[in-house]
Amino acid sequence: MAASLDVESRGGLVAEQVKSRALLQRVVALSKERNEAALHLDVLSRVLAGEPCNGAGGPSAGEGMKGGGCLSERLAALLTVAERMAAAAPSASAASARCADGGSADQGGGTEQPGAGAAAMAEAVELRHEVEAARAEAEEARAEAEANRVEAQAAMAEVEAAKAEAAAAAEAAAAAERAERAAQVESAAKAKADAEKKAAEELAAHKAAFEKSKAASTEQAMEVDQPDEAPPAVEPAAAPAPAPAAAAPPKRKSKSDPASVPPLERCAAILATLRKRKDADWFAEPVPADTPGYLEMIKSPMDYGTISAALEAGSYADAEAFAADVRLVASNATAYSPELDNDCNKAARANLAAFETAFLKQGLATDGGEAAKAATAAAKPATRKRKSAA
Repeated sequence: MAASLDVESRGGLVAEQVKSRALLQRVVALSKERNEAALHLDVLSRVLAGEPCNGAGGPSAGEGMKGGGCLSERLAALLTVAERMAAAAPSASAASARCADGGSADQGGGTEQPGAGAAAMAEAVELRHEVEAARAEAEEARAEAEANRVEAQAAMAEVEAAKAEAAAAAEAAAAAERAERAAQVESAAKAKADAEKKAAEELAAHKAAFEKSKAASTEQAMEVDQPDEAPPAVEPAAAPAPAPAAAAPPKRKSKSDPASVPPLERCAAILATLRKRKDADWFAEPVPADTPGYLEMIKSPMDYGTISAALEAGSYADAEAFAADVRLVASNATAYSPELDNDCNKAARANLAAFETAFLKQGLATDGGEAAKAATAAAKPATRKRKSAA
């Protein structure tokens, strides 16, 4: 608000000064026409000082020449005086001698005072300089305001440019981060796929080698009986009669002789035969982890698939270690399903009897067939019970 008032006041001052300068030029022109410089300077000094002036051919105090008013008003009054004096008689120069302070004529003498007129002229020149200075100052203020406006616009443009640059940089950084993450994900997926492919190839090669070895051992192994329900009981062998003097020659070892095949290969052949049984599905794969109460009751789960993998990996030190896991499969099944008429229980006892019989025939048993006898005997009651119930 203060700035607005200051600009308005400056504008009024400039207009006033321009008007005053035009009036001064007209007064000077009239005075030159009449060649009455002394009269002009005397009247000019009194008008500028705000004093009244009356005399022959001039304006009186009642014609508006009293002090007060702005410079342009006094100069306008001065112009009126000059015009009247220019049209009046040549005696106008004497009338200026009778001007006196306070609005009355000087009775003590009419001596002219040219110093006062020179001072008034100097004051008029000084006023003109002030007018020019004020106008220059106004122009400077306007130029400064325009410069400030331009500077503010430039600063605003710089701010907008900085914001745009920051947004572009943030977007570029985000895009780079997204690209890096995508590259990492792609690299990880590729590495995983390569690892899975390599593992699958290795597993396939290992399985092929194992199947080849198992096929070779199967050809050399003896045929193992596969009873539908339970293997027949092994009757105690009678004491052998003394061999006659001309006994038949012992069988020569051939491919069918179990002793010619490494023990673990014979174990692999036994396991392959067990897995072909119709009731072996119960034990082909690990028992599902969500089977109610199974893992709480069975602390060492085992299955034919796990045993096969251990054989392939060479994890068993000997045939007895292999036999222990096969027996563990059966004991886990009968422990979880103790009812003799339970299908899983019956399958476990039948598989165990078949295993012990084959283990003995392959020459791997070290107990003289006691385990085979016990397993066969354990498999019978369920069959007998079922027949009696029928």
